[in-house]
Amino acid sequence: MSLLLGVLPVLPVLQVLDCPFACYLRLSAGYNRRMQSRASFSLSLAMLALMAGCSRSAGPSGDTPAGSPSVILISIDTLRADHLSAYGYQKLQTPNLDRLAAQSVLFEQAISPVPLTLPAHASLLTGTLPVFHGVRDNTGFILSEKHRTLAQALGSHGFRTGAFVGAFVLDSRFGLDHGFDYYYDNFDSETLETARLQVSERRAEDVLGEARRWIGQAPGQRFFAFIHLFDPHAPYAAPAGYQAVDRLAYDAEVSYVDAELGRFFSFLEEHRLWNDSLIVLTADHGEGLGEHGEQSHGMFLYDATLHVPLIVKLPGQAHRGGRVSDQVRLIDVPPTVLDILGVPGLENIQGVSLKAAINGGELPELAAYSETQLPFLNYGWSGLDAYRAKGEKLIDAPRPELYDLKKDPGETANLFTENRTRAGQLRQIKQRIATQATNRAADSARQKRVDRQTIQRLRSLGYLAGGNPPAPEIGPDLTLADPKDKIVLFNTISDAQLASQQGRVEESVGLLRRVLSADPNVFFAHSVQALNYLELKRPDAALPHLRATVRLRPDDPGAHFYLAMALSQLGKTDQAIVAFELARKLDPENEAALNNLATLYLGNRQFDKAVALLKELTGRHPEDVAALVNLGLAQMLQKQPEQAIASLERALQVNPNVPEAHNNLGLAYLELGRTDRAIVHFERALALRPDYVNARDNLARARGR
Repeated sequence: MSLLLGVLPVLPVLQVLDCPFACYLRLSAGYNRRMQSRASFSLSLAMLALMAGCSRSAGPSGDTPAGSPSVILISIDTLRADHLSAYGYQKLQTPNLDRLAAQSVLFEQAISPVPLTLPAHASLLTGTLPVFHGVRDNTGFILSEKHRTLAQALGSHGFRTGAFVGAFVLDSRFGLDHGFDYYYDNFDSETLETARLQVSERRAEDVLGEARRWIGQAPGQRFFAFIHLFDPHAPYAAPAGYQAVDRLAYDAEVSYVDAELGRFFSFLEEHRLWNDSLIVLTADHGEGLGEHGEQSHGMFLYDATLHVPLIVKLPGQAHRGGRVSDQVRLIDVPPTVLDILGVPGLENIQGVSLKAAINGGELPELAAYSETQLPFLNYGWSGLDAYRAKGEKLIDAPRPELYDLKKDPGETANLFTENRTRAGQLRQIKQRIATQATNRAADSARQKRVDRQTIQRLRSLGYLAGGNPPAPEIGPDLTLADPKDKIVLFNTISDAQLASQQGRVEESVGLLRRVLSADPNVFFAHSVQALNYLELKRPDAALPHLRATVRLRPDDPGAHFYLAMALSQLGKTDQAIVAFELARKLDPENEAALNNLATLYLGNRQFDKAVALLKELTGRHPEDVAALVNLGLAQMLQKQPEQAIASLERALQVNPNVPEAHNNLGLAYLELGRTDRAIVHFERALALRPDYVNARDNLARARGR
């Protein structure tokens, strides 16, 4: 390769690519890795909580009855029931939701099993608790195909099935697409840099617009449409026409969603679907809005984040304006829908049908079990779980809480100290529920690898997503901090995350310094701080935080990956190689670590190791352009121009507009004495990038020959 050395005197081909770690190469993808008075407490609850632990959705076997209605399931993310006028809210009018409620049956006390978007929707679509389906947080988990969904049950009985989601947190990669013929997520973008809020979230008008388009494609055919509207989720940014000085920003988002649903309801009327469809509207969870110190959701289990709306509109005029005061659960939605339709299909679920209540009958006492493992999985603090039935509510924590919801709906008077015996009884019932529902196969939901683009998008939505989480627990860990004692830090981390996403990185750095001064063992605080410093081009400042992430989670491949990235940026190549190798050992599927490792080996002139890694990567993904370009580079450095040409030609077949591939291909042809072919590719490289200095120099030298 003397010609190449003559053209590029330092590192022939790496210099053509302009830098050893950037240019076209995909070197930064990978990890970033988020009750009543005491006298009224009744011992009769002891068996009430043993809800149909492994029930089967009602309905006969066989085909769906002729004339069955279409089904529309609408989930409004982060919507508190008590912020709808149909539920008595006085500060905001939601006329379209009021109209729906007036023609429906409204459940006054519907409870979510978890105040987190992905796990709650997994429960909504399967009728099972998080401890059963295994999705315990918004990142690090995927719904296993072992869990049958409402879409699968309806699809197997002749329904078209379509889903339309408003945020990346419900992207199909997380498993909720099981059973859907059409799943409208489309949050993909060409580069990480464009993976910001605009491609991680879409407004209600866009989601509902796509739903209308899909519904209209096959008039007269029964369908199941699942519609997810994300707008009330923070950050609150309703269109200007819905904002007002005397209105909460959260309420402005709710008002906007109400207006867009009004347009959607009009569409249903125009297409004769309003009266003929089964329409269910609910939410995954609520929002703290400062109650108990919680601004958002996920940390606590108070009703502010667990009490959700549930409105069921039957076809025709049946039971319009009905209200049910009995407590029900989000997990009861799938069996209710199937029972109304007469469709079987979901077995071994914890939810039960509410059809009897809709028809004006009685329900058995339905105890609600809820949990949050976010404090444990993301911060190293104790998780929580809760039991709610007959106006009693136990929140199990290192410092437990007991509330009489009938006298104290705001959950402000903790009665645990003077009612320890009763709390102990409720705890036993709660534990029995959790034990019965726990699925030994739930660990299959854990996601071993979370790629950087996924993390970036989840964080753009406000989720403190990270790498491989520790194994989740059930209930509290009394050896860990109570989330009540950490809520100020939680809110500060949330503020820091928002500041970072909005480009106020220095402000985020300052906030996280305060957090880590108060608690130096918060994995995510170190993680976000490290990313802040990397964003500020200060890998030296990121390094101690990345070393802390490795100390706190030594088996987390993402922590080792980003440590390796910082080390490589600091020129500590040998240490970076060790860290990348460890990340790859912990997660053999981590292709970003493999690609970065190959690049480091190229820089160290360990060409054989680089080629072996890149052949492995291109073997898995024959159309991975970045890996093919790197492979061609390594083969040129091995003095194998024919093989390099084959790799680079493959890259250009996938994407003909990669200037580095053209430039390197020109050099390979020069090495073989094929000057005419070399000139063609140098010229193409310059056409694609007019300021490409190396391609210009190479073209001049080729013409000079």
